[in-house]
Formats: sequence, C-alpha cells, structure tokens
Amino acid sequence: MSAIKRRTNGSGGGQKGCRAMALISVANDCLNPLSKIVDQTLLSYRENQLNLDLECHRWPEMDDQCQQWIIQLTEDNMKTYYDESSNGWSRSNKLKEFRHKTSRHLVLRCADTRRLIAFVHFRFEVGGTDSESAVYCYELQVVASHQRLGIGRYLMSCLYAIGRAFNMHKVMLTVFKHNTIAMDFYAKTLKYRIDRSSPSRCQMNADYEILCLTVDKKGPQIDK
Repeated sequence: MSAIKRRTNGSGGGQKGCRAMALISVANDCLNPLSKIVDQTLLSYRENQLNLDLECHRWPEMDDQCQQWIIQLTEDNMKTYYDESSNGWSRSNKLKEFRHKTSRHLVLRCADTRRLIAFVHFRFEVGGTDSESAVYCYELQVVASHQRLGIGRYLMSCLYAIGRAFNMHKVMLTVFKHNTIAMDFYAKTLKYRIDRSSPSRCQMNADYEILCLTVDKKGPQIDK
C-alpha cells in the first residue's frame, strides 16, 4: 500500500541528521540506483519457469502505457482496502505520489514479450527519526496471474539491496492493519517489525502500521 505521512519523534537530529540527509541526497542524485547493486544477478528473475527483467525509472521516463498500467494495477489491487480505511481511495492523490520528484519505480517485465508483471514505487527519505535514512516502499504490486510465485519477495530483496548500496539505515513501508495478507507477508515471511514511528508505538489510533527492516551494512556497499 502507499505510505502515509509519518510522525517522527523528533529525536536524533544534529550531526547524525545531517549525515542522514547527505546519504539521501547522494541516493536521489543517482540516475539509476540498480547500477549500484553489487549483485547484478538481481536484475533478472529466473525462478518458477519465469524469465523476467528488472528496470528502474522516474515517472517522466516511462511511456504512457506503463504509467497507466501502474495506476490501474494499484487501483485493481488496493481500492477495496482503501475504501475500508479512513482515507478512502483517490486516484488523483495516488497519481501525485507516483509523480513526486523523488519517486522511483522498479518495473518487472517478461524478457521476451515485454509484458508488465509487477512494480515497486519507492523513495529515499528520512526514516523513523531525523538521524535515520531509509528506502521507503510506497507500493509493491503484482498482477494477479503472477502472485504467489516469489515475485514480491524478490522485489523486496532488490529494494533491500538498493538500501544497502546507498548506506541507508532501514527499508520501511506502510501497511493497512486490515490487509492481513500483506501484514503476514512482511512481518512473518520477511521479518519486518513495527517501526518506532508507527502510530501504535506513539499512542495513536490508526488503521495502518509502519514496518521496517534494518539494513546490514557489513561488506561492500556500492559497486564501483
């Protein structure tokens, strides 16, 4: 699901906050974050008899067909969950998120037919506190015919690799509490935990949780 504007506890600024902003600035200036991933085998998915290639684009770099597919797939997969939430579904607001100047989109296609299969919308942002930098996953969507084939796990591993390449502290995302399939996927399968900035950790009532996974910074970070 999409990320909702988050509340931070305001701690951890100063020098650490400046370092976090510097890391985010470097990441946002990179033309193609995939080029910095050390393990370049991640740029294709060859499991479950699938032959898929991964791309990364800003919104203006994609053609109209791809842009329309992204918004329609999001609506097809998520409108019901949004309709059950306090925010409701807004196609125009979702388009504003996709078009944001720092938004990036991982797009997964069939290598032979070029059919669009899945995408991730993400940004490099401040994490749960001002001292943290994060790769924030705003959307992860897969077409119905290719769900439960390991594609979601694969794309999140790519996002983690991007975070590691740019020395981010965390990978973060927002999930509706009533989207139990997504909650189980992130919390149980991928071992994400509730972030300190999540409403439930801040004595706030909300219909969503903010989840995070700390990035292991050991070893080489950027493939030069």
